[in-house]
Amino acid sequence: MKTKQMIIPLALALVTACAKPPQAEVDAARAALDSARTAEAAEYAPESLAAAEDALAALDAEIQAQQGRFFLIRSYGEAQTKAAAAREAAEKAAGDAATAREQVRVESEGLLAQASAQLTEASSLLAVAPTGKGTAADIAALKADLQAATSTIKEAEQAYSAGQYKEAQAKATAAIATIGTVKQAIESARQMRERRS
Repeated sequence: MKTKQMIIPLALALVTACAKPPQAEVDAARAALDSARTAEAAEYAPESLAAAEDALAALDAEIQAQQGRFFLIRSYGEAQTKAAAAREAAEKAAGDAATAREQVRVESEGLLAQASAQLTEASSLLAVAPTGKGTAADIAALKADLQAATSTIKEAEQAYSAGQYKEAQAKATAAIATIGTVKQAIESARQMRERRS
């Protein structure tokens, strides 16, 4: 009789324990997802972040499903598994974001150096560009393009300094394209003048 009296409370205790959501694991998964968002995963690792958000949604759905059941038959074993999966997915998103961000930083740094070098070269070419009748307007337009490229490079440098590497990358790329157009126009003018000579 005493044995039965001991077994019943123990069984109830086990049932009650199993009937509680794994709150610590859930909190850890949510914290990991918050960290991934702080790490700019939305910008640098959107697919990984989406996978983590899906995993957390699956966890929430599992907990809600169990809470809708009679307390004696609730089981949060699957919720624990999903919480661990959600945390791991969020940690992966944070790691992927850090890797991608560093890659973009390195790329934008290289593009900025390239843009600055090409700007110097284009300015030198423009200074000795063929001049003559009807070229004043063309030269002025090319100078304006280089001034615009200079401004874009400065904006790219500011974005880089602020840690906005994707913006810096985009602006440096745009500046390089503008400078390339100017250099091509100068070269075309030079070749045309040589043919006339």
